Amino acid sequence: KNIAEDLVNGLVNWAEEPPCLSELLAALQTMTCYESMATKLVNAGVVDVLLEMLKPDVHFFTEIRVLSSACCANILSFCDTAFLTDENCIDAFFYSVENFLKIVNRND
Repeated sequence: KNIAEDLVNGLVNWAEEPPCLSELLAALQTMTCYESMATKLVNAGVVDVLLEMLKPDVHFFTEIRVLSSACCANILSFCDTAFLTDENCIDAFFYSVENFLKIVNRND
C-alpha cells in the first residue's frame, strides 16, 4: 500500500474522532503542498473525502472545515500543471469538480 491510500482510509475511518481527524488533516495539508503527493492523493480519492467534510449538512468543527478547505486549495493549485499531465489524476478529479463547485457556490 502507499501512504496516499493509507491517509485517505485514515480520514474515512477516523471521521468521528475530531482530534485524530485534525492531526490527519494537518499531515494532509503538508503533503498537498507537493505536486507529486497531491497527484497521488487525488488518485486515491482524497478530494471526495475532503468535500464531504465541507458539506453544509455535515457538522464538523470549524478547525476541520478550515483544514479541509486548505487541503482543497493546495490541491487546486496544481490544476494547471500536474492535473494536465496525469490522465489518472484528470479522471479522478473530474468527477469531484461538480461537487466542489456546488459547495463553493452555496449561499449560506
